[in-house]
Parts: sequence; C-alpha cells; structure tokens
Amino acid sequence: MDTINLKRKVEVEKFRGILDIGRLQKKDSYMAILKLADENGGKVEAKDIIDKFFKDRPENLGERLIYRCFIYGLLTEDGRLTEEGKAAIEENKVFLKENGAYNIWTSKDPLIPQILLNLKEIDVFKMKEGLKLKELIDVPVWLKKLENHKINLFNKKNEVVKIYEFRELIKEMKNDLNINIHYLISPLENVEANTLIITGDLEKSITNLPPYKYLDIWLSLLGSQSNRWDTVNKSFLSYLDEIDENSRFKFKMSKSFKNPEILDLGMFNDLTVNNIPIRPINNEEANKWALWLLNQNINRYLDIDTYENLCMEIKNMKQFRDFYIDLPDQEKMANNFLNINNNKEVEFLEKYWFLKTPLDLNPDRIY
Repeated sequence: MDTINLKRKVEVEKFRGILDIGRLQKKDSYMAILKLADENGGKVEAKDIIDKFFKDRPENLGERLIYRCFIYGLLTEDGRLTEEGKAAIEENKVFLKENGAYNIWTSKDPLIPQILLNLKEIDVFKMKEGLKLKELIDVPVWLKKLENHKINLFNKKNEVVKIYEFRELIKEMKNDLNINIHYLISPLENVEANTLIITGDLEKSITNLPPYKYLDIWLSLLGSQSNRWDTVNKSFLSYLDEIDENSRFKFKMSKSFKNPEILDLGMFNDLTVNNIPIRPINNEEANKWALWLLNQNINRYLDIDTYENLCMEIKNMKQFRDFYIDLPDQEKMANNFLNINNNKEVEFLEKYWFLKTPLDLNPDRIY
C-alpha cells in the first residue's frame, strides 16, 4: 500500500499583547557567576564573587549580581544554582527577560505539540492602536499555562524563547498566517517512519509524532468498513461487482475518502489511497472472480492441456488461498459462452470456438 498523506489547513488564532519574555543571549558576566557557583558545589555567595572578580569592591555589589541572576531564574535568592542555571551553563547562554509588545500566533491543532506557533515584536503604539478596535481580554487559561516554559518557535530562526508573563492581551480581528499540516504515514509499520511537517507561511518538521501506526490510521479511515480488512492477508475483502477490471486483474484498488475524521486527530482534506491489496470476501465471490479471470484469458485457441493448466494457475493464485475454486471443464465452459450469446455477440461466439474447435479436433481427450 502507498503512504497515507493526511493534510489540512491549520486553524490559527492571533492575539496582540504585552509580554515579558526571555531570549537566549550570551552574557559573559552572568555565565562567570554561574560557573563559579558550579565550581563551589552549586552555590555562590557575594563574597565569592567579590574575591574572584572585584577585589576591594563592596560586598553588596556581589549581592546585587546574585539578585540579578535570581530575577532571571538562574540562581535562588540565596545563590544556589537552579535547573535553568544548570541548563545555561550547558548551553553557554542565558534567557534574559525583556518586556515588549508582540503579535502572537497560536493553534490548538491536535497534531501540533505546542500552542504557541510564533511571536513577532511590534511597536508598542501598534499594540495601543488595537485597543480602539478590541478591548483587553483576560488571558485564557490555555495561554496562561505557557508562562515559565521554554518554547521553540516555528520561525526561520528556529528561535527558543521563554514566556515569563502575559501582561495585556487583545484578540486580533483577522488571522494573517496561512499554514498547512501534512501527516505522512508510512506502511513500514513503525511510528518513526512517519513524517509530520508544516508548510506555508511557517515551515517546520515536527519530531514529536502521534503514537499511531499505519494500521491504526488505515482502520480509522475505513470506518464502518474496517471489518472488511483482512489483517492476516493484509487485504481488503471485496465483492467482484464493486471493483473495476484493472483492479480485478491486479488484485489492487484505489479508495477515496471525503473529509475523513481520524481517531483523535481531527478532520482532514479529501484523499485517495492507492495500491490497496484486495481479495474475495467469501467463497462465492472467489469463484465468480476466478471464473471472470478464466473468461478474460480465453483469447486464443486452447487445447485441453493448456486450458487445464490455465485453470490450475487461477486456482493456485494466493488471493484464492483458503477458498474452494470450482471451474468448469472446457466443454462446459464453451457451452456457457454459447448459452449467453443470445444477442449473437461476436466476442462470446469467438470464445466459444476458441474452446470448442480444439475439442472437436481431439475428441478422444474429452472426458
């Protein structure tokens, strides 16, 4: 089967707000204090800073520097390294808090593992202009939960920021960010082979994939027809009359789905899945299918041995495994063509003679 390509437009909500955020910056002064704390077993005191960097300066200078690190969440108030401080040592950068006005783009799409998509700083006067159009709103709980978290924005810089606080917020009148999400599910049957990408005004490859395998998605696509999927033979159980001639020959079909809703992932655009393996749904359909294939292969004069070999080849097809296939002998098959030739159609009359003539030429072989 082919890769399943699920696609949809991402619903985006846009806000404008006054935020306290942190951007990663390389600040040697802060890094020196953090590394000193690390060398001292995870704690630094004002005296340590003065002795190391500012000899003969008052000790309250060291206290002010510890307090600055405390404001940025790098040290506790008594000078102990925080988890963020330890992370800063590893990255050799610190999040420095700044206040400003921003455009804020968010989404609750279940395929996107984060709510905040992007931030863009704007002139604070533009923020105030918005107040003429929209009143300040309470910060939604789902947005408030982003405070004190690091977020990898979906922008070209692949920027990482830390949200400290949403101060003022207004809802934009119109979203101007157009993005699509593509979820490609590989038939390799392991989650790691799947792909999740965002395209459009923002581009991002998402590594945090849903836990679903190909079969999970496929059965959800089939919906009420999922009971027709043969998990042993990995085939869709089919009736002969519902598939076209090409599918009957190849034992593969295409199936289209209109705005499918998949598991807990939401609704997607129309799609078609190709190269779906198929086999008969029951023994009656298997015999109808085998007889149809036999009919299609009678396109030349067939002696008895060739006809019997053709019947055996059809019976031995893997798609007919587990079915009892009963094909007519050559004489009966020839008469079938004669019986259905009510309208004197050349095709059936020709097939009749393809079988009947070799029998007439070799009467001793007729059983």
